[in-house]
Amino acid sequence: MAERLAKALVDADTSIAGTKAEWDQRRKGIEERYEKLLRELQKSNVDGAEFIRLRKQIEELRPLLECKEALKRDLASNEDYRRKLVSEWEDIKSFESREFQRAAANVSGKLRGRVQVAGNREPLEQLLREAGGDLSAGLERLRSLEQMSLPDLAQRCREGKDALMKEPYRLPAGSAARIAQSGPDLFLRIEELDLPATTKVELNTAPDGEPEAWRSLEALSTGQKATAVLLLLESDAPLVGTSRRTTSITASSRMTWCRSWATPN
Repeated sequence: MAERLAKALVDADTSIAGTKAEWDQRRKGIEERYEKLLRELQKSNVDGAEFIRLRKQIEELRPLLECKEALKRDLASNEDYRRKLVSEWEDIKSFESREFQRAAANVSGKLRGRVQVAGNREPLEQLLREAGGDLSAGLERLRSLEQMSLPDLAQRCREGKDALMKEPYRLPAGSAARIAQSGPDLFLRIEELDLPATTKVELNTAPDGEPEAWRSLEALSTGQKATAVLLLLESDAPLVGTSRRTTSITASSRMTWCRSWATPN
């Protein structure tokens, strides 16, 4: 047993010695080529040591490049998934809007005017103000639009200033530039907005026989405010309702909750 172990150790030492000799020979060749390369670089006024250092850094960056490509693939996949969710979100809001439109159509025959749908734009305005600067003209233009698609607005922002200056938005050049330069995070948040329910009470302050003069509750005197509320409570006029909106209308007063207004008989 001892003889076999001794022979194995001798064989191992012999193998190691052979491998070391081969390694030393190859290392010597590599060092010679390295020295030759440095001399050639010096002839071209190139710092050989700096060149080698840069080569090593490039090799260290290769795994980072592969990681970057993997992250880009993940980003593209997540963006596709987000677009799907945004589309579903828009479908839900569109369904809700259509339900309200149908309710408005059912009651319009009982009103001298009609019930219209218009979103509360204040959340959008607050978000856009984060772009900074004077956006008053641009926000006023957005308020004047009867219909507006938030995904379309976000896409116009991504396309740049000129896209925001075209129909239907026609934003002033200054406002369009500031919003378009605000960055992708703002555009994503525009797509995710929901225009919440609001309530508005108006009173027709015109005398009998005169053209209607509707004034918001905030613009009424204390007595007129009391009159408006009493008319709403006593009214037998039609009531328009959905799960998130209700519009109560009287002969001389009207109340709008969320995205509608109505003119009473």
